[in-house]
Amino acid sequence: MTPRELSNRRINEVREALASYRPALPTTDLDQLSRLCQAVLSSIDVRDLRDTTTVELIEQLEYVLDTVRVRKTGEIETAVRAQADAIVFESCLDDQPFLVSAVRALIASEGLEVRASLNAVIQLRRDNAGALVDFKSGTKESIIRMEVRAPEGVELPQLLAGLRERLEQRLRITQAMVRDFSAMKTHVRTLADAHAAAAAMSEPTLSVDLREAEGLMRWLCDDNYVIFSVEEYDASGKCIASLGTSSVVAPKRDAAMIGKATSEADRLVRYHRSSEESPVHRAGKPGHFVLTAVDRSGKASGATIVDGLFTYKALHTPPEEIPHLRTALRDFLRDREVAPDSHRGKSIINAFNSLPLEYLLAESRANVWELTDRVLRAEEQGESDV
Repeated sequence: MTPRELSNRRINEVREALASYRPALPTTDLDQLSRLCQAVLSSIDVRDLRDTTTVELIEQLEYVLDTVRVRKTGEIETAVRAQADAIVFESCLDDQPFLVSAVRALIASEGLEVRASLNAVIQLRRDNAGALVDFKSGTKESIIRMEVRAPEGVELPQLLAGLRERLEQRLRITQAMVRDFSAMKTHVRTLADAHAAAAAMSEPTLSVDLREAEGLMRWLCDDNYVIFSVEEYDASGKCIASLGTSSVVAPKRDAAMIGKATSEADRLVRYHRSSEESPVHRAGKPGHFVLTAVDRSGKASGATIVDGLFTYKALHTPPEEIPHLRTALRDFLRDREVAPDSHRGKSIINAFNSLPLEYLLAESRANVWELTDRVLRAEEQGESDV
């Protein structure tokens, strides 16, 4: 049977089961429950429900209906409840990217494992108070239900309250990230424009550094970096603007590092990798760039921190092609008086390109050259010691 035929069959089964169904909640409107079931079944692949009976599905969606019944535009509705041997996470908010991955990331960070998942994107029309009116028109909303096995030996009431608070916060930072995404890119591009303007008026060495920093910023905005947040600091090290996730949860920053970035123009780009897993988008450890802002004379005038994750496109780009890193490679070859197109030069370039992108950005040039040499020696000896 085709997916549509399977959906229609499930919808018919729901209608038949609802004829004798007794609601578990006193506020349940059976007509609304029927229409929610139809809307959900029409928006998902019902083959994912092969282990869920029709009656079980109705029971699950009755509680979902209680969660989504009233919600004003922009608000987030959540519920975390115990159900037999499971904990159920439910959420409803305006549809946008990264919601499912954000909920899964939260569950993973709690040491729990998803055993059943439902994500339906359906059109819901609401009145001015946010109450459901219709299921076939209105704006698209994301309804998520995930079920995990309840941990043993834990006081559930206290755990559930904390989980719901963390679920709502996780969705709120995801919402802020998507809401500010265009503004954050604009902020980075504006900083790149300022570097370009300063480069035109600076002495040659600084001009090259400014151009490379400018190029790196534009490269990040070219689908190479998923930006989570942008923070702007003035020359005194005071945060004067926060966009994205940092507008919801203010991260702890190294004051000494910010002080150097806002006052010294000898190093325009710094990169630090987080020790924590990404809260949104995908699994992985995010990092943040600390980019020194300059005035038209090339003097440090503040800093911008850009937090996020590299895309797969970025991670598969040879470092020799990435602005800022390519100058490090060029200097490495020049200092050793090696021609890039020589056999030795090509070997060095290949060794440099084999190093992880985050390592190349975070480590000092001395450490990068040391590891590059180790890779070269290992290749010459036909083995690896790295």
